[in-house]
Amino acid sequence: MPLYCRETYRSDILAKIIVSTNSSPGHSPFVMSEAPTRRFLMTCRIVCVIGILNFVIFVASAFYLGGDAVNGEVEGARYYLFGVRTEAGRKVYTEVSEPVFNYSKWHAYSFLATRPLVMAAGFAANRKRSVER
Repeated sequence: MPLYCRETYRSDILAKIIVSTNSSPGHSPFVMSEAPTRRFLMTCRIVCVIGILNFVIFVASAFYLGGDAVNGEVEGARYYLFGVRTEAGRKVYTEVSEPVFNYSKWHAYSFLATRPLVMAAGFAANRKRSVER
């Protein structure tokens, strides 16, 4: 008790006793609220939903545009996406404008950034739920 004065220490013990007598059976006597846990789980769910939507939009845009800019090339003032074209049935370069190329590049980077976040949020939410059970 080096940092507490006696009155502070006594009031802390009294508060713990009051909390422990008011708790319901089967629950920890020192848990005041489950709001932080619910907020954490909701945040994890939101991160997972945003990441999954980002993945779906990335795949749809890569199919529609004919590839992605991460694997594409820039030759002078010409921009090419690399990917599977449905007309060709194999991987080819598709020429696009500079704004489309930049969109594809940054969307691919955002997908690469959100993928580990989604995995971590899913793992943390699953771990938090299994600890609660």
